[in-house]
Amino acid sequence: MPKKYLIDTSIIASSLKNFKNKFISDDVTLILSNLTFQELEERKIDPTCSVTAKKFVCFLIDLFVTNTKNTEVFILEHDNSSNHIDQDLVMYAKEHNLCILTCDKGLALRCRFYGVECDLISVRYYDTSEL
Repeated sequence: MPKKYLIDTSIIASSLKNFKNKFISDDVTLILSNLTFQELEERKIDPTCSVTAKKFVCFLIDLFVTNTKNTEVFILEHDNSSNHIDQDLVMYAKEHNLCILTCDKGLALRCRFYGVECDLISVRYYDTSEL
């Protein structure tokens, strides 16, 4: 049975090459919510989003359109009592026993609070000069 990963928008900050090597296989099922898709669509037109990240977005959208064997999509109702969809993603992952795939350390910590498995992948670059 393939490992199931619920993807978060932040993964577009990671290396597309590394992502493909690790997560594009018959042993993996990637899962996308309508809310994450909406965030990805917004990144495509965001002038502050890097060209590399926009290419990653286009790759993901194409993947979910063309590869129905190793991908799943679903409608996630946003709980208006939460400020961000992270909480909704974590609760959905907990309910369906999914691993969240993210570059967002805050989301990774939220997963830990709720006992949800998380695969925290590294970003392409990390500038520590401003720390």
